[in-house]
Amino acid sequence: MALIDVLICKLEQYFEHGELHITQDVFQVLVEPFRSKKSNRIPAKREQPRVKKEIVPKREIPAVQVFPDGREVCSDTHAGEREYKRRLAIMVDRQKNVCPMYGHVLLFPTFDHEDGRGMNGSHRDDRIWKEDGTPMNAALCSVCNTEKGSRRIPYKFQVTITRDQYEAQKGTS
Repeated sequence: MALIDVLICKLEQYFEHGELHITQDVFQVLVEPFRSKKSNRIPAKREQPRVKKEIVPKREIPAVQVFPDGREVCSDTHAGEREYKRRLAIMVDRQKNVCPMYGHVLLFPTFDHEDGRGMNGSHRDDRIWKEDGTPMNAALCSVCNTEKGSRRIPYKFQVTITRDQYEAQKGTS
């Protein structure tokens, strides 16, 4: 709809409500030259009571979702990201800041999953300990993680500390 049609419609509304202090003849003389052949007038707004929408509370998304097969996946929420970073920090600590691929110091550590995206990675598992307490997944430096990709490559410097041993070390220090 053209701007002029909107203006004409508004003028008609003002005229109908008595807000324009001119006669009908003067109004027609002013408006008629601008009126288009097709009348694309905006209908007058009808005053309808607003219906209040029911407020539905947002569903609480947990930081970690646990699946029936035991897998744990950190969610894409702030709490999930914090948990993901916490797990990464634990892996860096249990590896004593050593990259398991080549044994150098971890620079820009990233979370490496045992099963990459190409290896059934859609069923990702963010756990860092298996049920028996052995390490699962690892922290790799970003360069090594990019090089590894989704391939299953054995680490040259495997982490052998169990969960109980790790917790005992943390409890004594």
